[in-house]
Amino acid sequence: MIGGFLKKLAILNLALWGRKVLNYHRLSRKNLQEAPEAKQEKPRPR
Repeated sequence: MIGGFLKKLAILNLALWGRKVLNYHRLSRKNLQEAPEAKQEKPRPR
């Protein structure tokens, strides 16, 4: 599961690396929020 997540991240990074390096930071933040581990740590607001 984690390996697939990292592989997905790597593909996204390679795809966006040529355009904007800053996108990497936004992508990593978004992916961390969507990660199952992050969802388990944070309780649902509603």
